[in-house]
Amino acid sequence: MSFLERLRAKLPVRIRREREPVAAKGAARPGVLGRIPRRRLLLLLLCAALSLFTARSIVGERGLLEALGQRGELARVRREVEAARARNAALAAEIARLRKVKENTAVESIAREKLGYIKPGEVTYLFPEESSDPPPAPGKR
Repeated sequence: MSFLERLRAKLPVRIRREREPVAAKGAARPGVLGRIPRRRLLLLLLCAALSLFTARSIVGERGLLEALGQRGELARVRREVEAARARNAALAAEIARLRKVKENTAVESIAREKLGYIKPGEVTYLFPEESSDPPPAPGKR
């Protein structure tokens, strides 16, 4: 007995399925799923599921497109926060400057300009603001 014959004798024999007989013409055909081999069907279903999950991860809720949109919004909010911090720093510097002045001249000038305050005994004259409308023509009312 040769080496190959001994090796073949030790290996298990595969059981092969017999082929089903071919249906005669005019006989009922099996459905579409019956004609597709199982491996191919499994691969097809796997590809469909993978495509569905990929599409959902790109355009779905909490997907890639939403994440990119949130990056832009985050950058905008960071710019707003930075502008607010700069304004706060400027206001803090102005407060510190006003507190350093020994006399209240700076506070007094701000109160007079912005709030319209006057000292007791002073007289204030208010002039009407200029209008952007042209004056009416004389004789026409």
